[in-house]
Amino acid sequence: IDPAGVVRKIRETKRLMKELSGRDIPMVSTECGYATGDRADREPVQMKHVVRLNLIFAGEGFKGLSFFVNSDYRTEPGFGYSYNCDLVRDPKGLNDFGPKKTSPKPVFPAMSAFAAFIVNTESCGDIPFLGETAWGYAYRHVPTGQVRLALWDWSGKPNDIRLKVGAAAVTITDEWGNERRMTPDAHGEIALTLGDMPTYIL
Repeated sequence: IDPAGVVRKIRETKRLMKELSGRDIPMVSTECGYATGDRADREPVQMKHVVRLNLIFAGEGFKGLSFFVNSDYRTEPGFGYSYNCDLVRDPKGLNDFGPKKTSPKPVFPAMSAFAAFIVNTESCGDIPFLGETAWGYAYRHVPTGQVRLALWDWSGKPNDIRLKVGAAAVTITDEWGNERRMTPDAHGEIALTLGDMPTYIL
């Protein structure tokens, strides 16, 4: 999705609330996403939707995010984004019990990496200069003052960018939390390829 429409609606809602109440009212997200209907082809779409929306919510200054719901499928109440408690008897008749499916769903580790990235941060605002289809936010880690970026491209195509980072080295983390170190070139820049899932820069 083009995030601009979501962002416009959030900002307009905040403006209206302030206009009508005379003050800034904290916004919280109580749920986002949708059931995949137990279809494997919908799992990556759900993952992208939930991760990117929560990055937008955090980037737009939401005071609370609630992204794990207690039920993802109507037929699986209570299991939400994981399957590991849904025990059934071994189909081979060995009187052993195990989960019907592999756990967790892809959204679960992606949101775990998001949570590790976003915890104890506050938004510094969006990053509007990376291209027409690129989106991202800067966040400040409050205990350390460290600046963290979350960047992605929503076009569905790889987007090669160069970014001035102002640090001797940075840690790049993918959507699963896998880290690598990068050293800027002589101009203080790093080269990145943005995709439709976020790249985290610390």
